[in-house]
Amino acid sequence: MKWVFRAVLLVTFGWAAWAMWPNDARRIRKGIGQLAAAVSFSPRDGNIARLASIEATISHFTADAELQVDTAGYAARTLTGREEIREVVALSRRADDGLQVEVFDIVVTMGPGPDEASAALTATARSGNTELVAAQEFVFRLRKVDRRWLIQRIQAVRTLQK
Repeated sequence: MKWVFRAVLLVTFGWAAWAMWPNDARRIRKGIGQLAAAVSFSPRDGNIARLASIEATISHFTADAELQVDTAGYAARTLTGREEIREVVALSRRADDGLQVEVFDIVVTMGPGPDEASAALTATARSGNTELVAAQEFVFRLRKVDRRWLIQRIQAVRTLQK
């Protein structure tokens, strides 16, 4: 009977250690989820809440970040640096309908260096109460800066087009 108690205790401590000290891949997934939450906003959000979400969004990027957007129906565009990304995020907050962004299927690949990683994912965006506005695959390149994983580059994956 003692060995059962010890086994349960060992499994409990193992699970607690795993949950309390996440590895880098779990930290990256969590950060990307937080980014999606920061990008999302409600039409009822006040100005202070919108400003806080803009700053929360920008805090996930490196100073030299690059965001390449090439979505069907829109002109391809590249944003470079936190300030340019901040301007576009701030402009998006002027929409009256709000925006809900969700991420799915985040696959993290560590390397090639110890402070480098990439993540492939699918993001969806809904505007207001409408049906699905957009679904797009992205590849993120991340860099560890001061023990935080920050996004260095986001690139939209081009899908097959007619």
